[in-house]
Amino acid sequence: MNTTIRTAPERNGPCLRPPPKKGGVKMENEGIEIKVERIYRLDTESSLKGFADISIAGSFIVRGLRIIAGKKGLFVGMPQEQGKDGKWYSRVYLINEAVKEKLFNLVLSAFEE
Repeated sequence: MNTTIRTAPERNGPCLRPPPKKGGVKMENEGIEIKVERIYRLDTESSLKGFADISIAGSFIVRGLRIIAGKKGLFVGMPQEQGKDGKWYSRVYLINEAVKEKLFNLVLSAFEE
């Protein structure tokens, strides 16, 4: 199923993005700004060390990126939701490996600050 998103015609010139908010850690890739909005650190014995919320292009927020301590060190897990069958399913997928790596490095550097 293909979906086309149409925008309203421009009025009074091009649409301008608002200036980015101050603070936080930012990354720009191909004109898309990604910013770590919030880090929730957990002080537990479990492998889950915290959560992160990110904003993309100042337009929407992705909540619930998980920061996990694995055998090879810290890594970032994307948000998940539990299905009716009891299994966990990812809610967000990154299909560009370069963006994925940069995003994960951005979140981990913000977590370690």
